[in-house]
Amino acid sequence: MLNEKRWAATYDGGLLYLAAHTLAIELRGSKAPCGPVASESAGPLSRSYAVAASNDAFDSTSYGREYKRLRACILRNPLVI
Repeated sequence: MLNEKRWAATYDGGLLYLAAHTLAIELRGSKAPCGPVASESAGPLSRSYAVAASNDAFDSTSYGREYKRLRACILRNPLVI
């Protein structure tokens, strides 16, 4: 989970992005395609998904990617007590 002291001013945003990512994964289900849509067609329906080069589950949703960005900022800056 998130350490509120370490995340400081970004705690609420980080928690919301993490919750949204988790919910998006849960709603999608484990067998549904993931990743951003690479191409679509209208007749006779077709859709392709981009495959991320990463095995990190956070890369499968835009919420997860934003959480990772925020987390990277937190990890770069040491906690001063």
